[in-house]
This record gives sequence, structure tokens and C-alpha cells, in this order.
Amino acid sequence: MLLDSAMMTVTVDGVESEPVDVMDNIIFGVTPNNYEIDENLTPEMIYEMWGEPYAALPVYAFYVDPDDADAEPMLIDVDIKVYVGVKGDATLDGSADAKDAANILMYAASVGAGNRDAVLYTAEYPDVENFAFFLGDVNTELTEKNPDELNAADSAKILMYAAWYGKQSTPTNGAIQEEWNALVNPVA
Repeated sequence: MLLDSAMMTVTVDGVESEPVDVMDNIIFGVTPNNYEIDENLTPEMIYEMWGEPYAALPVYAFYVDPDDADAEPMLIDVDIKVYVGVKGDATLDGSADAKDAANILMYAASVGAGNRDAVLYTAEYPDVENFAFFLGDVNTELTEKNPDELNAADSAKILMYAAWYGKQSTPTNGAIQEEWNALVNPVA
């Protein structure tokens, strides 16, 4: 999640209060099976529990009215979604593989042919399109969509990773992360 500042003005019943630091009081989403809020869960834990290719998690914050000494903490929906997925997964199917590399190449060819409005995943949901773009952009990790930045270099790195991952008989998370980091950020 990217915020310009951890200080936010919270409005309750239309009455503005002083800006408060909500980052220490953030709760990411809900459990997938019963939709109860669990303040101990991280976005990664919820993503793994959902078992879906990607997750769009609502964000909640506890807020205590600083002007009311007897105020109880209130849970507020801060109207932000945190998207969690697999880096390199431009098709949002849950894995970084040759399909993603091909999709990125088709997108890059369309942009290269002058289509500045090319779509990587879906034009219907801009947030999801931007998320797919972010996941597919493995070498620059832009926070805003720039059509020129998703290109054959990203595709090649995803293919190298997929080939390396595919040859492993028993890959470990540490080894996978280490290889991915080496591919995305090679030491010169």
C-alpha cells in the first residue's frame, strides 16, 4: 500500500477531527471463510488463506476520537484495497510462467505499434489492470502504469524464472526468492 503520509483526517458523522496516525492501527481485510476481521493477519497470510490467484483486501483502521476521553475504538473502512499476488503474474492466474511472458510480449507489441491504450489484463476494472501491470513489471516496479515500461525485458526475466523454477525437483521458498532476486536485480 502506498500512502503519501501516514497521517489521515478521519471523518465521523460528518465532523472532521485532527489528522491521526492510522498506520499502527491498520487491519488488512477479513478471513475468507467467515469474513470476520482478525487484527493479527497480514496481507500475505490472508492471500494464502484465500487460495485464489490474487486477492483484493479491504483495509480497516481502529479510530479513537481524540476529543472524547471515554471514546471506545471504532473500526473504520478506510476505502482502500490492498492487492496481493505473485510477482510476474501478469495474467492473474496465480503463477509467473510462459503465459505471462507471452501476454507481456503481446502487450508490448501493441504499445510499440502505437496503441497507447493497450490493455494487459482488463479495461473493465482499472485497479485490477494496474495491479496486473505492476505484477508483470518485474524490473522497475513502477507505482503508476507507464506503457513503455512493460516490455520484452520483463518477459525474458519471467521466462528465465519459470524455466529455473520448472527444473527444480524440490524448490524451497528461500531458493525461489533468491533466484528471483538474482534475475530481477542482477549484480553487474
